[in-house]
Amino acid sequence: MCRKLLFLISFVVVLGLVTNAFADTHYVKKGASGINPYNSTPWFDDVTSAFAASSAGDTIIMTEEVGKGYGCYTVSGLKADDSVHNITFKRYADDHVILADGVDIAYKTGWSFDGLVIHNDSYEGLRIWSRDGFQSNGFSFKNMIFYNCGNKGLAAVNTTGTECYDWTVENCTFYNQTRYDGIRGKYYSYNWTIKDCIFQDIKHWDNTAWIGGAVSMTGSSDTYCDYCSFYNNGIDEMDQVAGGAWYGTDCTTNIQVSFANATNMYRADFLMLEESNDDKILTGDSDGSYRGARPAPEPATIALLGLGGLALLRRRR
Repeated sequence: MCRKLLFLISFVVVLGLVTNAFADTHYVKKGASGINPYNSTPWFDDVTSAFAASSAGDTIIMTEEVGKGYGCYTVSGLKADDSVHNITFKRYADDHVILADGVDIAYKTGWSFDGLVIHNDSYEGLRIWSRDGFQSNGFSFKNMIFYNCGNKGLAAVNTTGTECYDWTVENCTFYNQTRYDGIRGKYYSYNWTIKDCIFQDIKHWDNTAWIGGAVSMTGSSDTYCDYCSFYNNGIDEMDQVAGGAWYGTDCTTNIQVSFANATNMYRADFLMLEESNDDKILTGDSDGSYRGARPAPEPATIALLGLGGLALLRRRR
C-alpha cells in the first residue's frame, strides 16, 4: 500500500514537471524589435499575436511600451481557438500595463489575469461569455484595476444552460464605473470567491435614481464578499449588495479610500493607496495586508514618482 502511494505521488509530481516543461512564456512589448533578453525569442508587439502563438498552459507577459513608462494594449475577441485553456496574462514585475478598449473572451477554462489595468470607457471592461451548453470555469483575477468602464467592469455573460463557476476575484480595485456594475455574474454563476477588494464610485444616474451595483449575481447562487470595502456606489446601502451578492466577513461601507492618483491611469502611481488611509484599508484584508490592487508607496518611491512626473511634464512641454 505504501509503495503504491509513493508511486502515485511520484507520478503526479513528474506529470506536473513534464506539463510545465512544455509550457511557454510569450513576452509582449509594444514598439520593441529584435530578440528579448528573457527567453531569447522575438518580442510580440501585441497581445493578440502572442495569444495566437500560445498553447494550453502558456503565460503571456506584458511589459512597458518602448519610450513610455507604461504599456497600453488593445485586446478584443480572443476566441479564435476555444481549445486553448489555462492561459495566464500578467504584467512583468512592477511594470504598468493597461488593457484598453475592452477584452472579449469566449468560453474557456482556467484563465488567469494578474496585475493589469482594465479600461474601456464605452463598453464592458473584461467580458467572458459562454455559448449555450458550454462553461467558463476556474477563472482567476488578482491585483487587477477595473477603471472607468462604460458598462460593467468584470462581466460573466452567459445564457440558459451555461455556467460560470469556481471564479476567484482577489485584491482587485473597481473604481469610477460610469454605468451598471463593478462585477456582474449573470445567471448560473456559482462558487465564486470575492475577497480583499475595493468597490468605490460605481454608479450611474438614469434621470430617476442612482443605479449600478458593486457586485451583482443575478440568477446565481448567493455570493459573499469578504474583507471588501464599499463606498459611494449606486447600490450597496443594505446587507444585500445586489441580486445574489452579500456582504461577507469584515466588510466596510463607510470608509472612503484615498488614492495617490485617481485620474491619470498612464502614471505609475495610478490608484496607489495613500499612507493616510484607514487601517482597514491598509492592513485589513484576509491575510493582514492591503485591500485592493495597489499598496501604499514607500516614501522613497513617492519622491521618485514626483521626480518622474516633473520629467514627464517637461517632456510634454
